[in-house]
Amino acid sequence: MEVKEASIKDNNQRDVLLKLFNVHVPSGDRAWREHRHSQFEIVLFKSGSGKYTTANAVYSIQKGDVFVFSSNEEHCITKIDDREEMILMNLHFEPRYFWGTGNDSFSDSNLFFSHQKTFQNRLNRGDDAAKIIARLLLEIEKEFLEKPPEFRISVRAKVIEILLTLIRQTNYYAPGQKGTGANILPVKNAIEYIHSHLTEPLKLADIAANANLSASYFSTVFKTVIGTGVWDYITQKRLEKAMRMLETDSSTTMLEIALQCGFNNTANFNKAFRAHIGKTPREYRAIGKSALY
Repeated sequence: MEVKEASIKDNNQRDVLLKLFNVHVPSGDRAWREHRHSQFEIVLFKSGSGKYTTANAVYSIQKGDVFVFSSNEEHCITKIDDREEMILMNLHFEPRYFWGTGNDSFSDSNLFFSHQKTFQNRLNRGDDAAKIIARLLLEIEKEFLEKPPEFRISVRAKVIEILLTLIRQTNYYAPGQKGTGANILPVKNAIEYIHSHLTEPLKLADIAANANLSASYFSTVFKTVIGTGVWDYITQKRLEKAMRMLETDSSTTMLEIALQCGFNNTANFNKAFRAHIGKTPREYRAIGKSALY
């Protein structure tokens, strides 16, 4: 058995903070596109082979490979061989999944959107780190499938163990890497405001006010903490909401989806969707998540 999709939401049950899902991807060549998102991503290839392309490298894919992508890092599967069906399992989680008090795990680092330049997105085959992370991913899937008591705590513990494995057993994280902890709280407040008003017209001044910062300084702080600009982040979140609607609702019109996701017309919606996803909303509705790979 496999998890089609499982998630953990925030305390308000509004935003998805962590998501695990399996994708069966049809074979063929795919054009490079600048696919990226705000979530940290870890991928386990359960079967299949092909090529994974990033902004800086091209990696071969084989069964058992583990890939790691920081937030907003460009990546795209550009070739899927037809010898065996490609099945991959994705774990996506927001940096916010770990935010709380200033003493929470990883709250004083750039872990989620920054790694050393020498880090390879595909973990070395056969290394202990790759084996440990692959095992933990399958254990997380089992937790979601069986839902034993307090499984959400177990999932969180296993995700933390994955990140610790990356820090301690790979060259992902540079010791002494500059942290961002002092700016977490104002950005957290701003993000809460963004998500509460995502479908409404947003103004930078209002967002910055919720962070108790000037608009210009807030923009700098936001990009330092989150790894992307404010408006790019907002567009990504609106598109993620649109994708969820396209995956689960076949009756709502494109105009209705656009408006419910904060776009003022279908032209802007289609333009942003194609730029970030590489497909039109209608194409995505037809083929679902496999459009991302």
